[in-house]
Amino acid sequence: MPKDNVPNFVKRALREKQTQLVYNAAQIGCQNLRCPLQAGMAIPMMLGGRVLGVLTLYFTENWKLTPIEIQTGEGLGEILATQIVLGEKERQASLLRDAELKSLQAQISPHFFFNSINTIIVISRFDSEKARFLLRELSTFFRSNLLGANQSKIPLEQEEAHVKAYLNLEQTRFPDKYDVEFFSSVDDQVLVPPFAIQVLVENAIHHAFGNRKTGNIINIWITRSGRYLEIRVTDNGEGIDPNVIDKLGKEKINSKHGSGTALQNLNARLKGLYGDSAKVQIVTGKTGTSISFLIPYAQTEQKPNLKGVATDESTDC
Repeated sequence: MPKDNVPNFVKRALREKQTQLVYNAAQIGCQNLRCPLQAGMAIPMMLGGRVLGVLTLYFTENWKLTPIEIQTGEGLGEILATQIVLGEKERQASLLRDAELKSLQAQISPHFFFNSINTIIVISRFDSEKARFLLRELSTFFRSNLLGANQSKIPLEQEEAHVKAYLNLEQTRFPDKYDVEFFSSVDDQVLVPPFAIQVLVENAIHHAFGNRKTGNIINIWITRSGRYLEIRVTDNGEGIDPNVIDKLGKEKINSKHGSGTALQNLNARLKGLYGDSAKVQIVTGKTGTSISFLIPYAQTEQKPNLKGVATDESTDC
């Protein structure tokens, strides 16, 4: 319904966060001289102090708007508010699964897996210690995906291990192609969404540099800004096509460089977890691209539980 056509009693329900009752067509805002509506009720659907929406019920005779109807309507509003919250939680879980599947499809696909194994086999012929290290990194990468699959937030330490394992494997396959640096000034137990940094780094690796073989720089900045944590990934690549920049992170795009699905999922997850202020911000030009977001600064109270999962120190490759 257009905003100008919203009845005044519905606006009051939104503003005052209380059920509003009206008992004639004029109060309802019905302009039809033969308006069949003679009573109405606007019930704000609340979650804590936040209004999720308004349930509006109308009656053809005002005497039908009884205390029982009011109580029933308010109960229905509570049920619908609960369903909205449950639906949003399910949507977030679905987005997380989509992000995990995207990571698995793009990174642990047979193509990625066999390329990594083949690289390790070649290196094992002349550098057994390096091959052992890469096997541990491949194990870390798989383990990070499993640990992050069913969590909405993980310690930064865990996300960094995931990203660095991926980078070690990629940089071994393409020596001297990428120069990647981490710059972190925060505690490694600060909480971040799983795969958030991974998505940005993967995006730079696959899309920023075109066919350029050397001189490709990626910097990962993790800093605190007051009550917020800022995560920023920059590159010195070719920049993003101006024709798609306004759509990137908001919808699927048609491009020879990719569909933008990973950034779209990340943007939606951030908004669902933290609100609109956490959306992905993109600055791009001919000298490179910077993609960043702010989230509330929060720390976990203890190290992640790795019980039952082999650590690098206990892995005998």
